[in-house]
Amino acid sequence: MSRNNSKKIFTDMIMRIGRKSFSRYYTKYRFLRSLGSYELSLLWSDFFEADEDHIKKTFDINKKWLSSGPHKIESLMFFVNPFGREPSAGPRNILGLAKYFSNKEIQIYFAVVSQKISDLKMIEDALKYHGIDAKTFLISKLEDVDSLTHSTVSIATYWPTAYPVLRYHNTEAKFYLIQDEETLFYPAGVLQYYAEYTYNFGFIGITNAEEIKKWYESRSHFPCIYFPPFIIRAEKRKDPNNTSIHKVFTYFRIDAPRNGPELLYIVLKEILRRYDLEVIIVGDKIWDKEFISLGWVGSYELQKIYQDVDVCLYLMFSRHSGVIPLECMDAGAIVLTNKKHISHSYLIPEYNALIVKPSPSAILSAFEKLVEDSELRKRLIINGYNTVDNILRDHDKKLEKMYKEMTRA
Repeated sequence: MSRNNSKKIFTDMIMRIGRKSFSRYYTKYRFLRSLGSYELSLLWSDFFEADEDHIKKTFDINKKWLSSGPHKIESLMFFVNPFGREPSAGPRNILGLAKYFSNKEIQIYFAVVSQKISDLKMIEDALKYHGIDAKTFLISKLEDVDSLTHSTVSIATYWPTAYPVLRYHNTEAKFYLIQDEETLFYPAGVLQYYAEYTYNFGFIGITNAEEIKKWYESRSHFPCIYFPPFIIRAEKRKDPNNTSIHKVFTYFRIDAPRNGPELLYIVLKEILRRYDLEVIIVGDKIWDKEFISLGWVGSYELQKIYQDVDVCLYLMFSRHSGVIPLECMDAGAIVLTNKKHISHSYLIPEYNALIVKPSPSAILSAFEKLVEDSELRKRLIINGYNTVDNILRDHDKKLEKMYKEMTRA
């Protein structure tokens, strides 16, 4: 055996041992890190208790609210998980609703579901930053709910927060702000089980997506009220008559299977191999230096990115269509996304977006079509503008309609 071959065999053996050792330690690291996640930290504290008596009481409270009216809302309690000054799309909708209700001179409360006092302070800082005057409470264990002040209406905003709302009876109506079918955030397992159970609590739904409204009403047999989403609006829009493709934007989250990170990564690598352009990624930092990976960015920076890019490549496999495509449409960034087994509420194939089979070849073929067809780009941009304008037209009037439905006016 030659000296070079011996060296290669030895090197390969060391590499195999290294990969095996790294894989073992990385797997252990990810598992231990997951044990400290927000949801599992609550699970360890027996936070997800759903007593049948509490469910019956909740049904009675909401049936009474729905069978009478009009009601006057004097106070409203949001139950929230922690978020900061620059939150994601879900908390932005919570903040938008909080501002809307505050303008009606409704007393706003925020019950922060967390075991960390620092999370309460973080929410207080975020509320102050966004100009919302609200009283706050920390819910670190279910029993803390029993001492909460009275509120006319209470709203769960994420599935772990549904459990304290279920126990909270010092209220006249219990709502569930549902921004996606959250069971699809998890593989089959304990968290999926507890998330799915919340749809049996007898809450009145409230949502910013038509597909969620229809699904929740058929699933829970309680009404679900629609409100138009609060999105990051563009300051300026692209000229649809003067388009090209030089910059691609995407949202990448390694631990969120619903955003298809594996497929997204494969497609982005191939796009860069085929085309001379820039790929801008927000969300999780990605390791390849050929991408412009910005990590988590605030609303102002996102607005500038939307206005600067030409294509929004966005994958979403849960029930909601996502808010990011709507925000990109508003700025004139063309949306390329995946087909699902359920319909998108505002994304229409070949009208305002390209919606294709979730495979590398289908996505790359659609991307090539965008690069080559200027008339297609023009049509998608114009219809995207029309879609956003239609959804957000008379935003205040649509919020008033939501409020009338909430109060049974």
